Amino acid sequence: MLNNKQTAQGHVATVLNTKGLDYYHVMADVMPQIVYIACTDGAIDYMNQRWYEYTEANSLASLGFAWINHLHPDDHKRTFVRWQQSVCSGLPFEIEYRLRNAQGKYYWHLSRAQPISDEIGEITHWIGTATDIHSRKQAELALQTSEQRLQLAQKAGGIVSWEWNLETNEAFWSDGYATLFGYEPASTQAPNFADWLLHIHPEDRPQVQEIFQHTMQTGAEFNSKFRVVWPDGSTHWLMAQGKLISQTGGLQRL
Repeated sequence: MLNNKQTAQGHVATVLNTKGLDYYHVMADVMPQIVYIACTDGAIDYMNQRWYEYTEANSLASLGFAWINHLHPDDHKRTFVRWQQSVCSGLPFEIEYRLRNAQGKYYWHLSRAQPISDEIGEITHWIGTATDIHSRKQAELALQTSEQRLQLAQKAGGIVSWEWNLETNEAFWSDGYATLFGYEPASTQAPNFADWLLHIHPEDRPQVQEIFQHTMQTGAEFNSKFRVVWPDGSTHWLMAQGKLISQTGGLQRL
């Protein structure tokens, strides 16, 4: 049984074999993505109209391996190495890189290419696309920056974020959890709920459990102050806050 990828490759191969490259070029020129065709050695021998509109480069500065010069300098080597690996192995090509437009600005693109084979399975050429993903990439980078700032703020304020999956009993703790319980950083595994309870002072444990049960039954926010006992026997006050979140399928996390 053929998968979708094989079916798509077969369709492209049929179009090329029955109607020729000129027909495929016409199809490619109306596509919003950049479309390229490469020889078996990886040299590009066709770029669609979108490429020339985006870069305003001529064919001499685009075909063969000249296209690599339109990438951000930091992306040159890894892109070329990945492309050569695919060409030599026959495996699909996929990479994200920054592509310079006619105004000299770089925008992130996702480039993918597939080998096209003849009737006996020999690769005859490669067909690929480059799609603008700059908005998505900017959102990812903004999220990463925001998370880094949050981690710095938490570290400065002695705050640790946590999450408990009530279905699997797995717990996630941000960096710094170990110091809350008197351990050296990264010297112990993140505690699950049962382990966490064991660190709480015996006199405070029943109250914490009662508040937890109230949260489970009513959905009220979890808010509790308690003492934890460090390995050296000293006690330290902590405050824990959480909210019960229901997910699709009835799964819950705190």
